[in-house]
Amino acid sequence: RKEEHLQRVPLSQRSGEVIEPMLSDQWFVRTEDMAQRAMDAVESGEIRIQPERYTKIWRGWLEEKQPWCISRQLWWGHRIPVYYPTNRPEAEASGKYYVARSLEEALAQARPELGQDVELEQDPDVLDTWFSSGLWPFATVGWPDESGADFKAFYPATILETGYDILFFWVARMVMMGLALTDKAPFKEIYLHGLVRDDKGQKMSKTKGNVVDPLDSIAEYGTDALRFALLTSSVPGMDSPLSKGMLENAKAFTNKIWNVGRFIVTEMEKNQTVGSSSSSAYVVEQCFSQDDLASMPWIERALLSKAFGLAGSVTQSLMENKIAPPTKALKEFLQEDFAAWYIEVSKTRLQPALGGDPGSERGSIAQRVLLYNLGLSLRLLQPFMPFLTEAVWQRLPHKPSCPGSLMITPWWDSQEGGAVARDEEAETWFAKMCTVITQIRNVKAQYEIPPKERGPLTIWCRDEGLCSALQAEISVIAWLARADAAQLKVDSFGRKGGETPSGVVRTVVSEELEFDMPIPEKSVDIGKEEARLQNQLQEITNQLETTIKKVTPSFLEKANPQAREKILKKKTELEQTQAAVAQQLAELKKSAQELVG
Repeated sequence: RKEEHLQRVPLSQRSGEVIEPMLSDQWFVRTEDMAQRAMDAVESGEIRIQPERYTKIWRGWLEEKQPWCISRQLWWGHRIPVYYPTNRPEAEASGKYYVARSLEEALAQARPELGQDVELEQDPDVLDTWFSSGLWPFATVGWPDESGADFKAFYPATILETGYDILFFWVARMVMMGLALTDKAPFKEIYLHGLVRDDKGQKMSKTKGNVVDPLDSIAEYGTDALRFALLTSSVPGMDSPLSKGMLENAKAFTNKIWNVGRFIVTEMEKNQTVGSSSSSAYVVEQCFSQDDLASMPWIERALLSKAFGLAGSVTQSLMENKIAPPTKALKEFLQEDFAAWYIEVSKTRLQPALGGDPGSERGSIAQRVLLYNLGLSLRLLQPFMPFLTEAVWQRLPHKPSCPGSLMITPWWDSQEGGAVARDEEAETWFAKMCTVITQIRNVKAQYEIPPKERGPLTIWCRDEGLCSALQAEISVIAWLARADAAQLKVDSFGRKGGETPSGVVRTVVSEELEFDMPIPEKSVDIGKEEARLQNQLQEITNQLETTIKKVTPSFLEKANPQAREKILKKKTELEQTQAAVAQQLAELKKSAQELVG
């Protein structure tokens, strides 16, 4: 009787041929002792795995302690170090073999037993790829000669950086082999990065056709742009999507850095031409003492303070193997604080058309701050963008004793130029100035006032210190807000008055900042203004509700003092801003009713 049976026939992905199972002799390694030592090394803290959650996966793999098949039937690889007699039938029949580092060593073992004329043949199999690569940490530095200079200098290593998907296949094997053959763990720390996936989060595969060729990306966007795009989303143990938008954003950032460098160099060269007395003395390797900072305008103090804080946070992040946070912090500082705001401020110090004078004290300070901030930013960016930062660095003025390359320039030190304290007050004023100017620009855009049209403007401050700070920088605010400096006023809340003057839009920036801007009659639309205030009030209310939800008894009990103080302060500020906007909205509705009446 014949019956047809359906069965699954495995086919080779590459050749399409049928895969036929075949029993054969294989070489195995007992792993009980090696696996236990590898587990113990992590449990004791001798080796640290980052992120820590992979410690459990490490333990799960190694607890099984299964024999490890180390032989492969391939044409390439390290040959199995096993030798068989070929001219002794009895020894062949009994499966006799000799394990040795070389044929000479094997013969030295076999001849006393099988005679001087014994002939040996090495096993045709090769070692498992993971076995061979497991030797890499110490085999590359001279092992088995442990007395060599390279072995003593470079083994064990400090950190291994690799993908989480080969934690067991490769990393565990390196640790097991290192402990078994050298009695030392091959490294102190294991840093696991994620996999690079496509913009939809799928694993890149040739069969799917979604592979992003790095060489094509480099040709289109640049090497540093590709590096930066990958690093901005690099979180230990988490996969990173790579999209065209990320690459375009990274390229735009590289262009921004280049343009910032070109502006600063060009401005310095121009100022030398017009005879600025001390411009030739400006170098990247300059330092600022406490006396220098005390004599500076507060905006320059704020920028240097933010730069010092940035350097400290980037250094700390890198020491903790955190890659993504410093890239985001550097981009925010360079693109926003430095390029979008301070470079514009510096134009009012340096360019005569805006009332600046490069030969004045303020002009000199501005050039020093520009150069120092750029130089410090390049040093901090160098690990992420080595080519661009080097190119810009080479164009900057340096001391004769400065190293010839950014690559060998010393990293930032907290004692650089003396221990310079952070100026949190100046930083706060700077942030508030940027916020109010952004709101002024938004209101002008909303009422379709041309950006070049410079009109009167009044800024109201609750804090006297902030009021004085803004008054000292009227020309800067006028330039950034595109207002008429002669009609720009900064005053305290006490002089504001109760109701908003006719033809003026009063905007609440925060609980301590407001501004009045006259609006041309053709632009005044009470309904539009009411809708704007309603939207602003709703946005603030939503933020307040979200914040209130976070302020739970459990949070107040468990949160650290800084976090608790921060969120409670935010809640108070939102409540005050909500009340101010609600009052302004009520006044507007009242005015509208009076007009109708």
